[in-house]
Amino acid sequence: MLKKVVTPLVFCCLFVATMCQANNVDLSYPRPDFRRSEWTSLDGKWDFAFDDKDAGLNEKWFAGHHFNRKINVPYPYQAKLSGIGETEHHKVVWYSRSFNVPEKFSGKHVRLNFGAVDYAVTVWINGKEAGKDEGGYVPMSFDITPFLKDGDNQVVVRVFDDPYDPAQPRGKQRPSGQNRWHYTHITGIWQPVWLEAVPGSAIESFKVTPRIEPRGADIAVNVSGGDEVRVTVLHNGRKVTSVLAPVNSSKAQISLSMPDAQLWSPENPVLYDIDLELLQHGMLVDKVQSYFGIRAIGIDGNKILLNNKPIWLNMALVQGYWPDGLLTPPSPEDFVKDIEWCKELGLNGIRMHQKVEDPRFLYLCDKMGLLVWGEMANAAEGHFSLRAVQIANAIWERTIKRDYNHPCIMAWTYCNEGWMHQKEDAAEALQYVKAYRLLKQLDPTRPVVDNSGCLHVKTDIFDVHGHGNKEVISWMRGEGGPEWPYNYQGQPFIRSEWTLNDFDKADEKWYNSYVSWVLDTAKTGMLCGQCYVQLNDIETECNGYMTYDRKWKVDVKRIADIHAEATQIYEAGLKQ
Repeated sequence: MLKKVVTPLVFCCLFVATMCQANNVDLSYPRPDFRRSEWTSLDGKWDFAFDDKDAGLNEKWFAGHHFNRKINVPYPYQAKLSGIGETEHHKVVWYSRSFNVPEKFSGKHVRLNFGAVDYAVTVWINGKEAGKDEGGYVPMSFDITPFLKDGDNQVVVRVFDDPYDPAQPRGKQRPSGQNRWHYTHITGIWQPVWLEAVPGSAIESFKVTPRIEPRGADIAVNVSGGDEVRVTVLHNGRKVTSVLAPVNSSKAQISLSMPDAQLWSPENPVLYDIDLELLQHGMLVDKVQSYFGIRAIGIDGNKILLNNKPIWLNMALVQGYWPDGLLTPPSPEDFVKDIEWCKELGLNGIRMHQKVEDPRFLYLCDKMGLLVWGEMANAAEGHFSLRAVQIANAIWERTIKRDYNHPCIMAWTYCNEGWMHQKEDAAEALQYVKAYRLLKQLDPTRPVVDNSGCLHVKTDIFDVHGHGNKEVISWMRGEGGPEWPYNYQGQPFIRSEWTLNDFDKADEKWYNSYVSWVLDTAKTGMLCGQCYVQLNDIETECNGYMTYDRKWKVDVKRIADIHAEATQIYEAGLKQ
């Protein structure tokens, strides 16, 4: 019998709007954690064309061509909001538009930035090649200064995306046919495009590593030029501290002491604003604004710790799909709504599944207080090769570099169900050990999961998908099984993916099953969290708390009460 639990539901619209306004952050800005004042958006209408014969390079479309379609950037052409909405595969697509460089950019380098493009990109400015890149889920940036002219300029972008390349990261994109677990494939630009003015001596990147003992943070700033970096910390517009450090070998190291600082948590997502200023002979030459939270993620035996205290994780799988935008939300405010709904469900975290999500989403998780398991997109289902590993590792390095500073991110998951469809393989087992070491090298501050839900080799968190409590406890006791040769070694154990059958509206049978799964997991005294699949339906997969267009299928208060009771059960068990 479910006990009555008073659960504070969180209604965040006004909160988020107030917080964004207080920090002068516009959600239209594509990179809230690395903000420069001089930028201009290139989102909107672009000329567009399919190139099924791959003739564009030979015919020099980049030097002048009539593109016969229009597309609304940053929506992929498969999305209705792109203005095209055709789901047939086209390996090669082209984009073109004119733009003017704002006068305020004068005397600075002009960078053309893409939030993410799936998959391989070549950029031309005024008929001259400005650069190439690939990655699908990570940002791309090109210094286009040498190619610019006064007045109108023309940018042309060619994108190559092979949906049948098994080594290319595709996540939950469906290369062909109808499949319950995979969804419409996307190609091309799917995150914002913008121009940014950057001085010759500039702040290139920075890493914030928070400390709770002693309270504060260590900041490493990478620069090109300059001789000093000043970091100023503010809270609610008031200065907390300011530190000046010299630049040595293009880097400045800053240690912040903040003994009275509040700790970040889902219940109290306190953030501190920072101004990073690059100085040359005492004169300001570049400024970047950002923020950080002070929190610590740790492991103690079979417990996950947040700020040195055990935490029970009530999570949902979030895949970041929308009916009309696919991987791109109709507007950034839709990120706010999804996080609000997670909070109303009594969730304190999500597993961001098979997608490196837009930085604005992570910013909002930071502001609103929602823990995130970060996860990069898998190669094709069941595929393992040296090339796939090389691609994944390169994208992982860029992913962690982009997202290291987000306090909401509590863990990294290298791969999802990697051995689900094939026999045990020694080479693949060794790769998971190498992958674990790579991610720990890139980010030693967070737990790493090698292969979520299946055969673990080297992992900080031992997680399973589905499976009943009897099986889980059997594995935890080292009894294993024919398909579980790598035994549990005392790590935190989480059921990181489980679901109930597709349903249109939750009935009593559904609620009884949900109660059983969640509360029985908490009652084991051996697991430390659970993750339901999923927040919302997607295409043919209909097991969400909500429909695809975000209409509730469950009683939100009832689900939140179940989650609150699970937390109480877990915390009571810690005291025994």
